[in-house]
Amino acid sequence: MLYRQLLSPFRRRFGGWSTAIIALEVTYTAAQFVFKFKLPSTKTVTLHWGDGTSEDVVGQDAVEISKTSSYSGADTYKFWVSGDDTDITYIKLDNDIDNSCDMTKWSALTSLTHLTIEDTMTLSGALPSSLTSLYLNGAGINWTYNGALPTGITYLYLIGININWTYNGVLPTGLTSLRLYGAGINWTYNGALPTGLTSLYLIGDNINWTYNGALPTGLTYLRLNGAGINWTGLDIGDTGNITYLDLSNYRDAKMSSADMITLLTQMENRTGSLPATVTINDYADYAAPPAGVTDAVDSLKTAKGITTVTLGA
Repeated sequence: MLYRQLLSPFRRRFGGWSTAIIALEVTYTAAQFVFKFKLPSTKTVTLHWGDGTSEDVVGQDAVEISKTSSYSGADTYKFWVSGDDTDITYIKLDNDIDNSCDMTKWSALTSLTHLTIEDTMTLSGALPSSLTSLYLNGAGINWTYNGALPTGITYLYLIGININWTYNGVLPTGLTSLRLYGAGINWTYNGALPTGLTSLYLIGDNINWTYNGALPTGLTYLRLNGAGINWTGLDIGDTGNITYLDLSNYRDAKMSSADMITLLTQMENRTGSLPATVTINDYADYAAPPAGVTDAVDSLKTAKGITTVTLGA
């Protein structure tokens, strides 16, 4: 059983759930709610569980702190955080429990750099400008957002059928990992991607990206599959060890055999390894490729130690 204590009357900003920056409605039936976070060791927050109990927690710097509720009966509880909450640097909510979070006040979390939410959660409001990592993953995540991303984001991972993100601006220049997967993700973009991108994963028919140049040089993971994706370039980067390469649906017009030879030759000549299995679709002559293409495939397999190269429609 967790030790609970009364709040100190001297605790900073003691306003209650309705005025708290971090305030969640937790619908508890059987699985206890877990709140994970990071906080400097010189700071203290109080977790108010919404059942009349609370808990003071001292930060542990880079160590993830995990605290669990001890609800005794099915109900909706109003969980909130007070104290040095604006010094929290990391929040992770990954337990399968129905939560509702109004992030309208989260702009005040000026130290928050990492936000992970998985499983079931309803979110509304703006993202903190200090974020560098955003990870939303789960069919039960309901997030509607149409604003700009924080400029310092380096890791953007949005996967879920209820993640509704509408955006047509420029991506943060420091982005290193971009993963968008979901029917509700609406992204319209023209042009080159951030040069430091190492992981590119785009799946969804509402992801609209048009570009005919080279992909970022240091890509290590590449997967494109979407009706609105139209990358017509023939260069997947000059260097780096690519661990996954799948071009399933990535251009409007089918690739010619001449272009396919160019792409395969570029892949052979680039510095760095390729995965054992490579898939390249959107190829006009996939059913009966000419000798030039089959020769280029064989040469690529020999040069890079590839087991399977699949060319498809």
